[in-house]
Parts: sequence; structure tokens; C-alpha cells
Amino acid sequence: GCGATIARRDLSAHSAGCQYKKVACDAPDCPEVVLRKDLEQHLRRYCQFTLVKCENGCGQALLRGMLKQHEEGCPTKQIKCTHPKCGLRMERQAMEAHDQVCGYKIVECPAPGCPEQVRRKDLDKHVERDCAHTLVSCPKKCGWK
Repeated sequence: GCGATIARRDLSAHSAGCQYKKVACDAPDCPEVVLRKDLEQHLRRYCQFTLVKCENGCGQALLRGMLKQHEEGCPTKQIKCTHPKCGLRMERQAMEAHDQVCGYKIVECPAPGCPEQVRRKDLDKHVERDCAHTLVSCPKKCGWK
């Protein structure tokens, strides 16, 4: 209890507002029972049935209990590029476009028959200097390819 010492005649009035009285959570469908003194904190930080706004900037309001599931697919959540060594951070919704230009994405050499896979940023160098399958003109200008 609260430890208050009060006159018996005031007990029912005290009991009605006592901070150590157990009360049901105010949120619809929440089964939790907490001490009155803890109710505000429960609603603000812990109640799974309280409506909260996504903190990633998408503006969606949802029950706190659904927040983790929402964050797994939230289009505005900041994520890191999945290609090793890139490390660029962006909103999830930008990843598809970034994937099309990321210099660290592993791509196949376009030369027919070449099995090499290189980082996109190294592809030009590979094709122009290293690829054994790239067709080049004879340096003697004989016209043979």
C-alpha cells in the first residue's frame, strides 16, 4: 500500500484516488492491471494497445504491439545497402533504385562466354583491360577482330 495514515471516515475518499490502488489500463483491449501511479508510464511506454506513430517518418499510426512488425517493412526506415563494402544508408524505399547503380553490386561481365563477376564500379576496367572474352581490334590495323 501507500502507507498513508488517515482517519477512517476519509478512507473511501482516499481509496478512490490512492496511487497504490490497482487499476485497469485505459487503452481499449488492454488486459493489464497496474498501480494507478504507474498507469501514465504504462500507457506512454509499455502498453501494447496504445496508438503510437511510426518514428521512421512514414506517419503511420498503429498499436505499439504492431510497431516491430511494421518496422520490418516500413518504407521510410533507414537501412544500409546490402552490398558488401558499400555501407550507404538510405530509406528502404530507395534501395531498389540504389541497387541499379550501386558500384559495389556484383554484376556479370557482358562479354559473351566470360564467367567473371565483378563489382559494378570495376566493370569498365575489367571489360577494357582484363577480360579475355572481350573482342578487340588488331593493333596492326589489319581489320581482324
